[in-house]
Amino acid sequence: MAVCGRVCVSIYIHEMGHLFALQRYGFKASAPMFVPGLGAYVRAQLPVANTHEDAVISLAGPLYGFGAAIASLGIWFVTDNALFAAIASATAWLNLINLLPILPLDGNRAFHAMSQSQKFLAAVVAGLGGLTLQNATLGVLAILCFLRAFGDKPKRDGDWIATVYYCLLVAVLAVVSVMISGKGLPGPQPS
Repeated sequence: MAVCGRVCVSIYIHEMGHLFALQRYGFKASAPMFVPGLGAYVRAQLPVANTHEDAVISLAGPLYGFGAAIASLGIWFVTDNALFAAIASATAWLNLINLLPILPLDGNRAFHAMSQSQKFLAAVVAGLGGLTLQNATLGVLAILCFLRAFGDKPKRDGDWIATVYYCLLVAVLAVVSVMISGKGLPGPQPS
């Protein structure tokens, strides 16, 4: 199976995260549906009205995606097969991109649950991560988070669970996405 096929498996795992979270909250949903060239999605039969549940459901995909990246990373460390390093890096990067707070990505739905100060916190986490890891993706994420913090209608009470969940996912996915390139943790390097 080529890298593309294995990354498709990672996308499937990401979407299953959404599906399991929807089912946990009692929603019926479709199986993951792939849209060639764009990705995949899971469709709920009813809309999620609660912003906390919506944020948790949207962040479940990147959480499962992180699990897929860690599994690929583990296989790379055990086998020293560079293919799994590429899959781990690509999977982490795709899930990190999915946390951008723009439509139709999961980060947008997570941001609906956050207050203005929580959005600023997410921007600071992404910005510091971008500077520390020298990662342009995190720089773009930080800018978009700041723009959302300034541009969105201020929300009085935010969801700290969604905020911490979001910030942790940004941090761990960023580390996994850069560690393969030799800028991160030691380990076998892809050939």
